[in-house]
Amino acid sequence: MSETTPQEKRNEKFKMEDFGEYFRQNNPETKSRAYIWAAAIGLQATDGLRTSNVLRQTARQHIENLITMVEAKQYIRKYYEDNPATTPEKNKEQEADKVACNIAEILFSEQEVDFSTDGYMNLHRQIFDGVYEHAGKLRNCDLFKKEWVLEKETVVYLHWEEIRIALDSNFDFKENINYQKRRGRELVEWISHFTAAIWHIHPFNEGNTRTTAVLTILIMRSLGYDLSTDVFADHSWYYRNALVRANYMNLDRNIHVHPEYLIRFYSNWILGERWDLRNRYLLLHPTLNWLSQPNLAD
Repeated sequence: MSETTPQEKRNEKFKMEDFGEYFRQNNPETKSRAYIWAAAIGLQATDGLRTSNVLRQTARQHIENLITMVEAKQYIRKYYEDNPATTPEKNKEQEADKVACNIAEILFSEQEVDFSTDGYMNLHRQIFDGVYEHAGKLRNCDLFKKEWVLEKETVVYLHWEEIRIALDSNFDFKENINYQKRRGRELVEWISHFTAAIWHIHPFNEGNTRTTAVLTILIMRSLGYDLSTDVFADHSWYYRNALVRANYMNLDRNIHVHPEYLIRFYSNWILGERWDLRNRYLLLHPTLNWLSQPNLAD
């Protein structure tokens, strides 16, 4: 088994070819714009999507302050009006481009956290505006998704009739409402538990991971953390797989939930740790143990 997956190689190639020069600049505004676009684009990998060259060139123009965010979004919308997608591959590219634009717009607007069920639903609507007809709407059916990291097994998601109650409970829970008081390791433990629980509900038909990620970014920003790391640009697929492993158990196979993967993702971001975030460590594989995953600082 290779140590670096094809998805990880594509992400690294994207980062260096499209934004590497901006990460090395001393201009803090330019660098900040690059990190936001890198995160918005990188998050599309959670659903196996990749943005087009058109979107990446548009992002570069915005990073270089040649166009506004409004103009960038208008350009992408107009591009697909004039060049409608005619193949499944182009449909996926169109989704990735529009969603990346929507996420970038949210992050550049410095939108505050609406820590509520309605706020979470509205965030989904903003992210998938112009993409899904069901944007911002709770699902009304049960879901099953074959996961690569689970050898085509599925997480058991919440029954659709229980979604609203479960979301309200998580957002209203006292320990969650008081998240602003948490710092350091305590914050890592809380954000790992909270995002795993919200994601497990899987309240929407599509786009649950991207919505969870954007909510996480908004929460962390409200606590003074920014996106001046490559955590979502480089490791968004790992992030999704970590959420899967934090919510999957199969007692017949003696497999239990493993939140540790998600904790290590957040530890790299929040605490500056250096865990090796490669997807092969998350696979259900008899010869790989989660304890063997190295910390590069060791």
